[in-house]
Amino acid sequence: MRARAFADSLDWDGAIEVVEECASVFSAADAICTLTPSVTPIIRGKWLRPGQHLNVVGARPRPDEREVDATTMARSSVWVDDMATAETQSGDLMLAVGEGALTLQDVVGTVGQVLAGIRPGRASAEQITLFDSVGICAQDLAIADLLVREARARGVGMELDLNG
Repeated sequence: MRARAFADSLDWDGAIEVVEECASVFSAADAICTLTPSVTPIIRGKWLRPGQHLNVVGARPRPDEREVDATTMARSSVWVDDMATAETQSGDLMLAVGEGALTLQDVVGTVGQVLAGIRPGRASAEQITLFDSVGICAQDLAIADLLVREARARGVGMELDLNG
């Protein structure tokens, strides 16, 4: 099994549990991150439970590729990284809209709007939240810069020389 071989290859002291089926993760995890190259749904909305958060970031930014089904999108409060990009490049969003599971107006807003206090974040502990990312390079670089500066200021982490 590729997942077991990958887990065994990691030099990490934390717990790694390889599961046979994706559905089994949803009974235990409060936060789920999808990082797959899937073009068809690997997550089903019927698996979700109150209070979970999903980071849907793996499918390529193509209007016909997705990692989650329409029910997942409909059951979740959805945030995106950029609305204009999501409307044209997020298969997770556009396919769910095309299937009538939600509308573009159902998207709560962008993560930037939440961070700036313009839009609300999680409204209750029971709310299922979902961040649907298509990947905005400038945002990724800005966040990486912020994290590196903060890590340096706190004296945590390890700097690697990637030039040699």
